[in-house]
Amino acid sequence: ALDMAREFTHADITAVDLAPVPIDPDGLPSNIHFEIDDVNLGLDHFKGMFDLVHVRLVGSGLKNFPQTMQNVEDCLKPGGVAIFVDGDYDMYAEDQRVYMPFALEEDEAMSERSWFQRIVYEMRRGAVSSGKSDIYGMAKAMDEGLWDHSKMDPETCKTGSLYLPIGPWAEVSDPIASQQLKYVGALIRQDLMSVQRAGHAVMKRIGWPPETLNEWSRKADEQMMQTKPKIWFRIPYAWGRRRAGENQPAPPLPPLPDAQEDGVEVPYPHFYVYRTREEALAETKLRNRGKDLPIPPLPSSTSAPAPAPTATAAVPTLKQS
Repeated sequence: ALDMAREFTHADITAVDLAPVPIDPDGLPSNIHFEIDDVNLGLDHFKGMFDLVHVRLVGSGLKNFPQTMQNVEDCLKPGGVAIFVDGDYDMYAEDQRVYMPFALEEDEAMSERSWFQRIVYEMRRGAVSSGKSDIYGMAKAMDEGLWDHSKMDPETCKTGSLYLPIGPWAEVSDPIASQQLKYVGALIRQDLMSVQRAGHAVMKRIGWPPETLNEWSRKADEQMMQTKPKIWFRIPYAWGRRRAGENQPAPPLPPLPDAQEDGVEVPYPHFYVYRTREEALAETKLRNRGKDLPIPPLPSSTSAPAPAPTATAAVPTLKQS
C-alpha cells in the first residue's frame, strides 16, 4: 500500500490489516490512511467507494472466502477493478501440471516426495480444523474466477497463474530471463524456509510434537537447498471490473497515458493468463492430477479433524491490505 501511495500520488489509498504493523509515521505519504479491521465482519462501510480493491494473501484467515469476494465487489464503484491474489496451497513438480506428493514418515531427507509439501499440508490441516479458515473455499473460488459473479462484467474477467521456483534451479533460453528466475527462486526459498517454521504452532495444535516438526523442517531445508525435488510454488490471480449497472457491461476505460520507458523489461516467463472460465477450469483439471492421495494419519493421540476433499496443502498467511 505504501508503494502504491508513493507511485500514484494522485490517488487516495486505504490500507486495511487485521493487526497494527510497524510504520514510521514521519515517512508516510499524505495520500494514505490505515484501518485496523477484520474483513470477516464485512465491509459495509466501504460500499461503492473504490476504483480498485487489491486483496492479497488473506485466504487462510477468512471464514468464508466467496462471501468476502462478494463484499469486496460491493466496495467498487461502477467500472471499478477487483484483484484477488493468494497462494496455491499445493506445490507442483517440474512440469508445473503435476502435483508434488508429500513425504511420509518413512521417507529420508532426499526422498522424491517433498517434505515442504508435507509441512504445508499439515499447516493447512491445522488451519482448517480450527473452523476459522476457508482454504478449500478460497482455492475453488480462485480457480473459478469472477465470470459468474452477478456484479462483475464477465467480458473483463480473467484468472492467472504465477509459478515461482523454490530455489535457483529454473532456466529458459533467454539468459536474462534465466538470471531473473534464479534470483526469484533464491528469494522464494529463503521466504518459505521461514514460513514452514512459523507454521509449527499451527501443527502443534493438531498434535504433532516439536521434535517431529523440527526433523521435518530439517529435511525440508535440505531438499530446498539441494533443489531436489524441483518444485514450483503457484500464486493464483482472479480479477475483473464491476458492471455499470444491473446486467450492463462495465463502463469504458479512459485512454492510458503513454508509457515511459525506464529500461529493458523482461516478461516473466511463467505467468499464464486464462481468458475464459472454461480455459481456467481446464487448467485446474490438469493441475489436480495426482492429488487423490490417501490422507496421512494424525499423531495417535489426536482426534482426526473433518476429512479433506483432496490431499491439498496450505501455507497460512494473513495480510489484509
